[in-house]
Amino acid sequence: INTEVPWDTLFSGIKARDYVIRHYAGLAAYYRGKNFKLWVYVDPQNGLDRTSDALELQAMGKSIADADAQALYRQFVLAMDSVLKPEHLGLALETNLIRTAAPTSNYQGVKKAANNAAVELKAAGSTAKLSVSVQVDVAWGNLGTGGYVGISQDYIDFPFLEEVALSSYPYFGISD
Repeated sequence: INTEVPWDTLFSGIKARDYVIRHYAGLAAYYRGKNFKLWVYVDPQNGLDRTSDALELQAMGKSIADADAQALYRQFVLAMDSVLKPEHLGLALETNLIRTAAPTSNYQGVKKAANNAAVELKAAGSTAKLSVSVQVDVAWGNLGTGGYVGISQDYIDFPFLEEVALSSYPYFGISD
C-alpha cells in the first residue's frame, strides 16, 4: 500500500484510525488471506511533484513544515501501523529528491515528521521494519545532480532506517 496522507479528511476532523479502517483494513485482510507480507508507504509530500507540498495541503494553505500537518501525519502513520500491522513501513518517499528539489522548509518538515513518527512507532511497540525510499537516479546523478552523490545523507537524516527502498525513472536518462 503506497498512499499520500488524506490531508483534507484529517484536517476536517475525521480520526486517522477510522479512515484507515474504512479505506485500508479490507485490502490488508485480503493480502493477509493470500499470505502476503504487508508493505505500507506513507507519503507526506506531493507524490507527483517532489518540489512541492501535497496538493491537498497547498489547497488549504498548509505545508508539511507546519506543526499541525506533522501531527496529523504522525497520527495517520501510527493508525496505519496499529490497524494494519505491516511488516514493513516506509515513512517518506524519495527523500533525496525532496532534499534536492523542494524548498528546505519542506524537506525539514518531512525529516522532522518522519523521525518523530519513528520514535512514536517504537514507543507504541511497532514491529514493522522502518524505511524511506530514495530516488536512484538522483543518487547516481542522472537527474541533474552533477554526478554520483549516493544516499549517505539519508542515513544521517533518518537514523531509524532499518531498510531502504529504491525508486527509479530509468527512461529519463538511461538509453540502454
